[in-house]
Amino acid sequence: EAHLVLGNAGLTVESYGTGTTVRLPGRSAMEPRVFKFGTPYEEMHNSLAATPDDEAFFIHNGVLQLCRRGAAVKLAPQRWQDMPNNFIAKHDIVIAFEERIFD
Repeated sequence: EAHLVLGNAGLTVESYGTGTTVRLPGRSAMEPRVFKFGTPYEEMHNSLAATPDDEAFFIHNGVLQLCRRGAAVKLAPQRWQDMPNNFIAKHDIVIAFEERIFD
């Protein structure tokens, strides 16, 4: 929703991950669903909904909706640390939810 609200206010909005992989909630905290950055949201969605049991589970926990929201904004998750310095320098404001992003 932040993309929508800030975009509607006339701002250019982008979002990035900071970990080594995209980790989505799985059936337990010890079993996250892990994807490489750059994996299209549609591919993640299809993987998570591969069986009727999986589809029902990931609908219930909201992960499929998260994939649909992501796909509405961009093709795939991007990793902040993989962006070139000249690209990063063009940002006026960066909001980070993890301190290690600046390490």
